[in-house]
Amino acid sequence: MMTHSRFTPRLRQSALLISVCATMAWSQGSLDDYGKPIQKQSPPTQETQAQKNAKQLRESEAAADARKLADYERQLRAERQAREKAEEAAQVEKQKSAAALKELAAARAATPLAQPAPPAPSQATPTGLAAQRPGQPANLKAGATFTDSGGGIIAPVMVVIPPTGPGGFMMGSPASEKGDGNEKQHRVTLSQPFALSQKEVTWAQWEMCTSAGGCAVAGEDKPTPQWGTGQQPLIRVSWNQAMAYTQWLNTKLGFASTDPYRYRLPSEAEWEHAARAGNTGPFGFGKDSAGRERNISADLANYDATFSYNDSPKGKYWQQTREVGSYPPNAYGLYDMHGNVWEWVADCYEVKDNGDYDKLPDAVKNKGAAHRENDATCPYRVLRGGSWVNGPRNLRAAVRFRYTPTLRDDYVGFRLARMLPAGS
Repeated sequence: MMTHSRFTPRLRQSALLISVCATMAWSQGSLDDYGKPIQKQSPPTQETQAQKNAKQLRESEAAADARKLADYERQLRAERQAREKAEEAAQVEKQKSAAALKELAAARAATPLAQPAPPAPSQATPTGLAAQRPGQPANLKAGATFTDSGGGIIAPVMVVIPPTGPGGFMMGSPASEKGDGNEKQHRVTLSQPFALSQKEVTWAQWEMCTSAGGCAVAGEDKPTPQWGTGQQPLIRVSWNQAMAYTQWLNTKLGFASTDPYRYRLPSEAEWEHAARAGNTGPFGFGKDSAGRERNISADLANYDATFSYNDSPKGKYWQQTREVGSYPPNAYGLYDMHGNVWEWVADCYEVKDNGDYDKLPDAVKNKGAAHRENDATCPYRVLRGGSWVNGPRNLRAAVRFRYTPTLRDDYVGFRLARMLPAGS
């Protein structure tokens, strides 16, 4: 009992000290229920409005980039599918043609065909502007149409395109249009009127040439239809075959090889001047009631309208060519300058310079002549206007594509041009 009474005050003092320390530790939140230290946490930092705005902007930009990538991939997929479909159809047609030729050869071997007498030379005299020569103005005004005939044929309807005047026109696209690197804007002066075919060359016009044996090109298969003939635009025609058509047409109409007014393919500058028809923006659809240049839309051209350009409205995608003249003409009276089919022009595309206008001769860059240097060895020719398979960005007036002169595809055709007397 003496021992207990002697240690009791000290034990009480120790217990009191432990209790005080525990109370202090608990109040400071440094121990848990088992007496273990608790890690202190800093109070959460408040996100500023500026940080929130920056975060939202990053998220918005990422979403926009994802949408653009998805759109681009969708366009590539559609173009690939269209190309594969065209190649399959072409293969089927080729096989059918081979089988038909084989049957015909067998029939001829069994029963030789009588050879018809050669036709008598045509005495028809060219009419319209085909009869006009230097010093004999046709007195046709800008926008007027005419048709040449001779040799038993009628040429496509042509439209008179005015010269640019001394100030010229701005060819190419400004930086704000976000075009390609080969669209550098520069001024071009076309000093003489010329004519462009009102519509793209059709199957009906082409078949007049093939039936006469005038459009064959050695080593190249003839064009085959995909969506009918008649007034559908000619497709699957190479640059070489387009040139063969112009040669056949000139021969029929009586134009000599040196005649400056003979039919030909337009130059790049002529094509773009005609496509713009006085407009300075991306397209040549004229102006609306408020005086603003019209943006592209599915009721103005045949293209993949599931895509948009500069907030243009989306619309129906036909996924094929449509008959020429299905959409309104531009201010010069030309149809389908944007879309339907890409159109061959005469120019050679200089790959080594990425088509840089500044590297071209003055007669080409500033005066609108076709770039025809090294014509026989030119590896690429220029296509203009976009087609049914493309999104609206590739239908802009300034867009330039290049392909080998033997390319044949179901979105490639052409239209004609010819120079006119200065008094026209």
